[in-house]
Amino acid sequence: MGSRLRKHLGTAVLVLLLALPSVATAEEFSACWVTTVFNPTKLKEEQITRCRIAGRNIVDYASDNDVPGTLYANLGTDLAGDCWYYTSRTTQYVILALYGDGSAELGWDPGGSGEIVAIGGRLPRCTSEPRESLQPVAEAWEYVTDYIHPPPAPDINPRPGD
Repeated sequence: MGSRLRKHLGTAVLVLLLALPSVATAEEFSACWVTTVFNPTKLKEEQITRCRIAGRNIVDYASDNDVPGTLYANLGTDLAGDCWYYTSRTTQYVILALYGDGSAELGWDPGGSGEIVAIGGRLPRCTSEPRESLQPVAEAWEYVTDYIHPPPAPDINPRPGD
């Protein structure tokens, strides 16, 4: 009788756990961007915040403030090009200025030292699911190591004075 009761209790607990709604925590969001959807109740388009739960579903929120947990700025690329978005993963990017149209000026704080380097220019907010951009350090090294000057062309018989 004891094993039969344990079996039924185990089944009841499993059914209860499956019946509970899944609530996404901030640690699960890989990317949050804005998009426009049609609201059939109000018969107009509205801007919402759409978040991808790491490796799984997409969840819609009325605004950034409704997303649970702390969000951090990140640099990415979506269907329209370079943009910025929010993620729950800590990043080295900080928002220096946020504008009414959702665009922002970002800075990069290497190592969290507080010595912020402005990335330069105003970036739009991602409006489709973004991919993470290369890290600034990798981009800087790629730029520095890329040979941008033509190679020297030494002359075998140089003119006097050269």
